[in-house]
Amino acid sequence: MGKYWKLLIILVVIVLSVGTFYITTAIAGNSSPDFKFKLEKGDIKDIQNLKLVGDYLHGMNGEGVAITSDDTVYSSELSYFSQLNNSFYTEPAIQQLQKDYRGFMRGKTWHTATISQDEEQVVYANVKGNDFTNKAKEFEIELLNKKTNNKTTFTVDIPHHEKYNYVNVENVNLIDGKVKLVTLNYLSNQDQTQDEIYLYQIDLKKQKVIEDKVIYSNTVQKQQNSSLYRVESGNTTSFNDYTVFMKDTFKEMKDEYGNYYEEIGKSELIAVNMQTGKVTTFTPPPELDLMRDGSTFAVSGSKLYFLQADGKGYEVLEYDLEKAALTKKPITQLPESDSAPVMRRQVKAENNKLYIVIQVQSQKAPADVYVIDLKKQQTIVEGKLVSEKVTNDAGNYELYINDFYVNE
Repeated sequence: MGKYWKLLIILVVIVLSVGTFYITTAIAGNSSPDFKFKLEKGDIKDIQNLKLVGDYLHGMNGEGVAITSDDTVYSSELSYFSQLNNSFYTEPAIQQLQKDYRGFMRGKTWHTATISQDEEQVVYANVKGNDFTNKAKEFEIELLNKKTNNKTTFTVDIPHHEKYNYVNVENVNLIDGKVKLVTLNYLSNQDQTQDEIYLYQIDLKKQKVIEDKVIYSNTVQKQQNSSLYRVESGNTTSFNDYTVFMKDTFKEMKDEYGNYYEEIGKSELIAVNMQTGKVTTFTPPPELDLMRDGSTFAVSGSKLYFLQADGKGYEVLEYDLEKAALTKKPITQLPESDSAPVMRRQVKAENNKLYIVIQVQSQKAPADVYVIDLKKQQTIVEGKLVSEKVTNDAGNYELYINDFYVNE
């Protein structure tokens, strides 16, 4: 009888917890503002696939918020289980896969970096048991046949895994029955080389690694540090022509009082052709002011697109990775924000379009939004994110746009 009482108590606790959650949400209501896109140019249909995600802060309270052209949704409005599953920040491409292949996607990451698909299959590739306390030893591969719904799962040893403390999968590409992984590997014994960009090729039929090579070693001189990270290439599970990394180098300096500080040195871009495996490294031309912020430029096919302030507003510049050349003229120019000082600029490329979100310090219009048609090289959308239905309860609030997604 005792065990039944224990089960009953657990059931009551669960019911009370969930019930309290919904009662609290209902009592609190939603006095938070609605956000809408107000366009000065273009059609609203061109941003229907755009989703902004961030944090809404009001006094000492804060919660997540997602904004689309149709609705503003706060995390407190989500179901209890949706909040537990972190569905609020899941990328749209992953949400679609979860909808179409629920069983296969169960327990998988919410980020597109470890997922790739074509018309016939979906592949997931990641490091098994990878964390900062256990050294990575194996890749875990899962393959789903879309037609038969058959799933294949296997693991392969990571070559030379004993060299690394941590391995992070940066990009997965499915091509010709093979999966190519680009990873960032952190060395156990760091001297002048801190980490390495690695390319692995795995044969899905043979279930073995058929190629592994270091494609870039992040080497610095004494009294230097560096930051190596992948450049934004859109939230897609389709094939990526290039995977691009940015390296910023910092030199250790000492001021007149003997205090140490870091001074930003040069920047370098590393582009990996995912079809051929060829690696191109280059120093951005002096015309580009990258602001040491990878969110100010994005990859589309074999092109890099940079958003740069020019004193009058912004210009969008194009760099051809295959020709290693910057276009002579900006492909388009954008006006300077008339709302408030700029807080953050974000850029993503998807479906031959460049999406730009510039957040500013304003409650009435907290962001400027642009869409550029890359084929026509012209701006097709100019607009602002504006707040509506602001109640007295909302008072002074802060909105932070952490990221944005574009549906494929």
